Amino acid sequence: MQQIPTSITVKDKEKERCLSQLDNYLTVLSKNLKGELEEKQLKILETIGDQYGRMRSHVITYEQLSNMVEQVRQEYRWLATQTDTDNPENNRSYFKEIDMNTETGMPYHTEIIKLNRLKEQAQNKLIELPSYNEAYKLLENIIMQDLIEIENVPNKIKEIQELAMNRNYFEQLKDTELISWKKSNGLKVDATLIKSMGAEELWNIAWTRYSMSRGLFQTTILDVWQDIVNPQITKVSKKKGEVSDLLKQELDFGEENTAWYMLKTIDDNFLNLHPVHLSKAIVGPFENKYLLKDKPYKPLSITNELLQKDVNTGILRFKRQYIYAPNHQEENGVIKQIIPRKDWSDEIIVCPGKYSPKVSKSVLGTNIRIFEV
Repeated sequence: MQQIPTSITVKDKEKERCLSQLDNYLTVLSKNLKGELEEKQLKILETIGDQYGRMRSHVITYEQLSNMVEQVRQEYRWLATQTDTDNPENNRSYFKEIDMNTETGMPYHTEIIKLNRLKEQAQNKLIELPSYNEAYKLLENIIMQDLIEIENVPNKIKEIQELAMNRNYFEQLKDTELISWKKSNGLKVDATLIKSMGAEELWNIAWTRYSMSRGLFQTTILDVWQDIVNPQITKVSKKKGEVSDLLKQELDFGEENTAWYMLKTIDDNFLNLHPVHLSKAIVGPFENKYLLKDKPYKPLSITNELLQKDVNTGILRFKRQYIYAPNHQEENGVIKQIIPRKDWSDEIIVCPGKYSPKVSKSVLGTNIRIFEV
């Protein structure tokens, strides 16, 4: 029995096709998430209790997820060649080939590692590369002087152009903040103050990370009320806050932890924090011709049928798991959240519009929604 490789190398036009397709699907996912309304969630909140006024609107959560998906999209764009005829100063290129993960259908984790290392090396790379003026002089010499054989001119011009695009790549990369894959870097979280009510403040905490074990980006959103005495989140401006190292450490959950477990752990371990909502979502897998393994992500039954008709099609999946706990009670003088011992979830599939009727029929009766490319 032939063993399935963990990755497949793609280059040139196929590399650009893969990344362009992924970019297109993520664009649709981000755009449509921003306008999502989920009646199911309102019904859930109504059954939980009458204190759900202590929570942010679930619509805002979708807007936030949209922005986080866009952040992931921008991360993958660094692996592609960018050409903009209207604004050539934005052109950039570096990766000539990438490895595709046969467990996820997405770029392999080594590409994310390479990208982060390139950012660390960006300044040194810029020293090694010719300046734009030097590249221009090289081109001028080729055109104006008889230095190389005429048949070699096109390749030489292309080589100089690639050097200029490499330079632009590192000029842009050095000033860009990437989503780190390193545990040692610590969890980078964004804390935003939503409202203050006397001795309590409602904070929104969000973070995106790359999971090495899953080979996919994951997003997490937490809404938590904080007593203003001995805070774990301190204001650094009118609306922004800094999360303590202790809380960051607690938020550094494993990929296998459920939303219910994460919210309960925070509630148990911090007496002055009262979490009311937590959502965790995973961007992917991308079910396409490069997803060859059925573990850990088993492809939908319809995927193989679509690939037989169109080898270059695909289905991008996005699943969110969430928990609400707006109500609380006092236990031995300590305020504790009343946490339903369950997780709710919803899933979104992004697929080509011409296949959406087939895909919709294949997931009939589930809580899966379809976004059309």
